[in-house]
Amino acid sequence: MNFSPSDQEVLRWRRDIATRRLLVPARVLAVQVTLSDGSIFPGTGPTHFVDLALQPTTGTLSLRAEFRNPRHVLLPGQFVRLHFVGLKRPDAIPRASTGRPARPRRSVRYVLGTRTG
Repeated sequence: MNFSPSDQEVLRWRRDIATRRLLVPARVLAVQVTLSDGSIFPGTGPTHFVDLALQPTTGTLSLRAEFRNPRHVLLPGQFVRLHFVGLKRPDAIPRASTGRPARPRRSVRYVLGTRTG
């Protein structure tokens, strides 16, 4: 699965890592997929590729994670949400559970596809 966070997201991650507001595990980062109906795709996939430069036409960084998909739940062109597993924010204040899942202020969706080349 190829995905491309914006340069603003990448800058925020790098700044938070440098100031230790975001702790990254020493191992390969795992990615979890949330499908468009809100269900979680079973299992996680490791991040296998991080591009060295931003794409000049889009201002995004290319990343790739690999998932076992024997039942073909993930399809090319499908919109999903991604979550990096294992990142920690040491100064975060836990939010009390209200009986329903918290909604992020901004939703980011990526299109699954195959990339040639």
